[in-house]
Amino acid sequence: MYISGFYCDCLAYDADTGSIKVGLVPSKISVYSGSSFKINLTIFNMANKIIAGEFKLNFPSKYISHVNLTLNKYWVCLKVSNKYVFYRKPGVNVTKGYSVIVTLMFSHNSSFKDNFNISLVMFKAADKNGNDLQVEITEKTVAVSIMQVSSSNEGQAGGGSEASLYGTGDFYLFYIAIMISLSVASVILVSALYLRSKQKVLYYLITPTGMRIPVNNPKKIFGREDFVGYIPRSKLIYITRTSKGGQFTIIRLKNSFYIIDKYSKNPTMVNRRIIKGLGYVRLNNGDVIEIPGVIKLIFYQEK
Repeated sequence: MYISGFYCDCLAYDADTGSIKVGLVPSKISVYSGSSFKINLTIFNMANKIIAGEFKLNFPSKYISHVNLTLNKYWVCLKVSNKYVFYRKPGVNVTKGYSVIVTLMFSHNSSFKDNFNISLVMFKAADKNGNDLQVEITEKTVAVSIMQVSSSNEGQAGGGSEASLYGTGDFYLFYIAIMISLSVASVILVSALYLRSKQKVLYYLITPTGMRIPVNNPKKIFGREDFVGYIPRSKLIYITRTSKGGQFTIIRLKNSFYIIDKYSKNPTMVNRRIIKGLGYVRLNNGDVIEIPGVIKLIFYQEK
């Protein structure tokens, strides 16, 4: 029996053979009205082969008041509209085939007794070369039972404590901590899911609030003026004006993108490396472009 606020992973494959197996754990959960419950999205084998991916959940939204994400040390996971995108943290190696990508925390405010399902309806993963990996969803559905209790027992029935939204001191997620009162709508790293096709691909810089700045011109100089409305005015002064050469320039050559920083006073970083003076640096989907102390951006491609 699973009680509100508690969960465990009871399945373990951890074998590097066959297709990748993923699922929602636990498969059944009982929760009292007005209480929260958690579900782990878990890779049961070959997690070390996965660089990025996306997944989608299906559940009756009228029962759910909010969803929070608690991440582990390997993965970054962001909610984008009606789906989630995840990628392995830059420079981090998954040491085992078994790994929890994210803990999903739901809250139910109904005072009625209900039963419903939360289903994993789509899961895609790709390797470091951008090739799609074969995935088998083994634990597709979590059956949720909402239990009714008297008001005197409601405080005890919840069980467990609220998990923090993001790990303390996580460098790669500091831009989320700044906007902790907002729902994260950033889109990142779908290039690993990119298969060469004839479909049109769009490119963006994703801001901490999930807004998209298009990057589809052959050459685009990004300066202070481009970030008005995206960050506070007090921080705009640290971004070099376009008239002064701009903070950085992104150039498209065929299907490849490059970034160069020649003129900035506050050097641009890509994946924590200062690129000013390095010439043209190739951008990959999901790369983190940072103006230290000012803003972090995600370079993102979308079909």
